[in-house]
Amino acid sequence: MFGFELRLLGPPSFKRDGLSVDLGRHKTVALLAYLAVTGHAHRRETLATLLWPNYDQVHAAAYLRRALWSLKQAIGAEWVLTEQSSIGLATHLNLWVDFHEFRQGRSAAQRQCHVARRAADCQTR
Repeated sequence: MFGFELRLLGPPSFKRDGLSVDLGRHKTVALLAYLAVTGHAHRRETLATLLWPNYDQVHAAAYLRRALWSLKQAIGAEWVLTEQSSIGLATHLNLWVDFHEFRQGRSAAQRQCHVARRAADCQTR
C-alpha cells in the first residue's frame, strides 16, 4: 500500500494511508496535481503565475501561500517540500500517481509493439 495515492485520470481523488483526503479548493487540487505530474519542484513565482494569471504577483503569491497552507493541512506537511523560492513534493515518501502508471504502461506497450514489428520485419526478409 502506498503512503499517498493520487488519482488524476478522471475525477481527482486522493488517499493518504488508505483514507480519503479532501483538498477543498480547486486551486489546491491543481497545485498538487501539477507538482505530482511534473515530478519536480517549481519556483514559487512560476506556480503563482500559472495558477492565478489574472492577478498581480503580490496577490498571486498570497493565494499560493493560502493554497500551500491548505495542501499541507490536508496531506501533511512532510509531503510538501518548501524552500524560500520553490515548492515540490516529497516523492521519496511512497507517492503513487495514476498518471505515472499510465505513462509507464503506455511506454512498455509501445516498446513491445516496436519489438514485435521489428521481429515481423526480420521474418519477412
